[in-house]
Amino acid sequence: MDFQIALSSLSVFRYVTDVVNQVPLSVMDRILHRNDMICASVDLIEKAPWLKKSKQHGLQIFEDGQWKKGDLDLVSKVEGQVWLCLYNLLIEPECRRIFQYDERNYEIIQRLRNYFNEGLVNQLPMLEALWRHMEEMAIMKPHLSAARPRPVVEEVSTLYCFYFMEKESAYNEPYCPSDSRHVGQNP
Repeated sequence: MDFQIALSSLSVFRYVTDVVNQVPLSVMDRILHRNDMICASVDLIEKAPWLKKSKQHGLQIFEDGQWKKGDLDLVSKVEGQVWLCLYNLLIEPECRRIFQYDERNYEIIQRLRNYFNEGLVNQLPMLEALWRHMEEMAIMKPHLSAARPRPVVEEVSTLYCFYFMEKESAYNEPYCPSDSRHVGQNP
C-alpha cells in the first residue's frame, strides 16, 4: 500500500510541475534547490522502482496498483510521469532562469543522456526538446556556481485560530490584529 501511495504521489508532483511557472517563488525554490527534485527524479529514472524482475514471472511493471507483465520497450505510466516532471523542470523558462547548476547536480543531470533513445521520444514526443537541451548542455557546459544558500523571503503560514479565540473572549468582541485598540495590549 505504501509503495502504491509513493508512486501515486509522483502523479501529484507531475501536476505541480505542470504549473510550476505559476507557483510562488518559495515553492519553486523548494522544488529546485531545497528538495532537489530534479536530481531525485533522475535517481528515480536510474533505479526504476516500478520495475522488478523475478525468475518465475520475468519482467514486471507496477501499474494500476498491481504488478503486471511488462515490456522494456514501452514507457510505463509511472516512468512517463517522472519524465514529464523532468521535462517541466528542465525546460520551463522560469525554472531554467532560477536553477543554479553546481558540479554535483550537473553530473547527475547529465546521466539522463544514457536513457534517451528514439523509442522514448516516439512515445513521449515532447522529450525531444529535453534531449536536445541535454545535448546542448553537454557541449556548452553551463556556468557552474559554488553551492551556496540562496536567500528567499517567504510567507510562513501560522494557525491563529486558537490565539484569536483567546483575544475575542478577553475583549468580548471579535479580535482584529490590525485594530489599533488592541495594539500593545496583552490580555
